[in-house]
Amino acid sequence: DYPVKVKGLSVGKVGVTSSSAYGEVFNLKHLQDFNGHYDVGGAGTRGVTVGAGKSGTLMTNQAGVIVRISSTQQGVSVNATGGGVDMQLK
Repeated sequence: DYPVKVKGLSVGKVGVTSSSAYGEVFNLKHLQDFNGHYDVGGAGTRGVTVGAGKSGTLMTNQAGVIVRISSTQQGVSVNATGGGVDMQLK
């Protein structure tokens, strides 16, 4: 587990004052490849299997790293705002 600083995510449900999320990382060959700007549904996410019944926002960065972010609360969605998401290991 690594703590990550994230910019550009929104939590979508009225009345939610705080929430948490978790992410799964794919195609990470070198730890330093994780940091960067992630685009939602980028070309690198096509054909990626993340597990039966799993949902979330799939994003890819310039190094080909794919991240699936999901809320830890049932019924609460996690979405990228506008131009994607910036993520950096703390």
